[in-house]
Amino acid sequence: MVVSQNGHKDIVKILLDHGADINEKDKLGNSALIYATIIKQKGIVDFLIQHGANINIKNQKGDTPLIIACNNGSKELIELLIRYGVDINIKNNKNLSPLQITQMRGFHDISNFLISCGAKNIENEFYL
Repeated sequence: MVVSQNGHKDIVKILLDHGADINEKDKLGNSALIYATIIKQKGIVDFLIQHGANINIKNQKGDTPLIIACNNGSKELIELLIRYGVDINIKNNKNLSPLQITQMRGFHDISNFLISCGAKNIENEFYL
């Protein structure tokens, strides 16, 4: 659903009402939720999750919406995803967790927030 990239919630709703698969992936393994996360469309992310989008869906790189939000430093989206019960310790194909990504990117406030929400810092502790 490319329309999720452009913030067209009304069109996304029409597509869903007519049977579009909310978790359909493109050739890169990206779903509407992943695209909405990439471009930081909080309203669309929220809408898609409320309508059944898989919050732990992975693309070909193993990146999830949470991992993408952490890589982008998007605390608002991270908070939203955590409220919906995302797997906070999920890892991508490089075996990196959301916490490890925020630590490597220098997003210390987000790292601390993830830890306060239960993120485990098991591997690669040298990134602290």
